[in-house]
Amino acid sequence: MSPDRITETRNRGPKLALISLLASFGIHLKLRPFRIRRTARVRPRVRAVESMLSPELLTSVDLIHRTPDDELFRRFRKSENVHKWHHYFEIYSGLFESLRERPIRMLEIGVFRGGSLRMWKDWFHQDSVIVGIDIDPECSQYADPDQDVFVRIGDQTDGGFLRRVADEFGPFDLILDDGGHTTTQMISSFNHLFCGALAADGIYLVEDTHTNYWPGYVDSRMTFMDFCKGLVDLIHAPYFGAHSKIGRAHV
Repeated sequence: MSPDRITETRNRGPKLALISLLASFGIHLKLRPFRIRRTARVRPRVRAVESMLSPELLTSVDLIHRTPDDELFRRFRKSENVHKWHHYFEIYSGLFESLRERPIRMLEIGVFRGGSLRMWKDWFHQDSVIVGIDIDPECSQYADPDQDVFVRIGDQTDGGFLRRVADEFGPFDLILDDGGHTTTQMISSFNHLFCGALAADGIYLVEDTHTNYWPGYVDSRMTFMDFCKGLVDLIHAPYFGAHSKIGRAHV
C-alpha cells in the first residue's frame, strides 16, 4: 500500500480507517455484529482502460452529473421521502418510458420511507401494480392496497421469501434493486429474481453499484461489478474452450 493511501485512511477516523485498510487486502470487517471474512479485493482498472482509449474517446468521456429536465425528475422534485441520485432519472426515463403505455408490475427492493413507491405509482400507468420489499417491519405502513401499492417484509437474500413475493405478484415487468447495496445482496437478489420473477421481456436494474468500490459494502468473494463482467466472459465461453456448466446444460 502506498504512503498516500495509508495517510488517506488515517484521515477518515479510526474505525473507517481500519475497515478501509483491511478492505484493501480483501478482508471485510463488520463491527456490529462482529464479523470478519475474506472478500474480493477491489482494484478498479481505470488507468489501464484510459491508456487503451484513443485521445478522441478519452476526451469525450463525460463524468459530470447534470441535473435532468424531464417529467419523471420533476415528479421526483415534488415528491417526499424519495432518495435517489439526480443523474439516475435521465436513465430511468430512457429505459422505462415504453412501460408507461400499459399497466405493469414493478418490484422495488428497498422501501425506506415509501416515497419512491408513490412516485412510481404516479408516473406509470394508473393500473400498474407496485410492490416494495424491505427488511424493516416499519415499512409496512407505506402500503396502499386500494391503489395497488403493496409492501412485503423480508430479506432480499432470502430465496424463499423472494419466491413467495414472485408467486403472489409476479412476473414483474421491472425489478429495481435499491436495497442494502452490499455485494452479497446484489448478487443474491439477482440470482433469485432474474429467472424466477422477471417477465421474459422485463428490465432488471441495480442502483448504486458504486458501493462495490466502497469498504464496508464488499462482503463477498466477488463484487457485483465483477460478477457482471464475468457474465460477459461466460457468454463467450464456447469460443475459448472454458469449462462452463451453462455450456454443458445446453449441449
